[in-house]
Amino acid sequence: MTRTFIQAQWLRHCSKYSVDSDCQIRFTHAANDTEIEISGEVALSLMLSGRRIRTQALVSPDVGEIMLGADWLVGQRKVHMIWDAPH
Repeated sequence: MTRTFIQAQWLRHCSKYSVDSDCQIRFTHAANDTEIEISGEVALSLMLSGRRIRTQALVSPDVGEIMLGADWLVGQRKVHMIWDAPH
């Protein structure tokens, strides 16, 4: 299952979050087989439509924005969200 990612640069500006650098995953691959470095894992809160959602994310200097993975999308079923994506 695809994981949620957050860019390392974003976390440098947010001192309230600490990155767990003991993360077991060190590298993964994008859909185009590009290697993605993993520098740790972080627990943070995302705000969506006024709801605060606790989120686990892998931290990487190789991503340019927050990428919500299938793990996150599946985990939100309990808050009754509907994802209206194009077919």
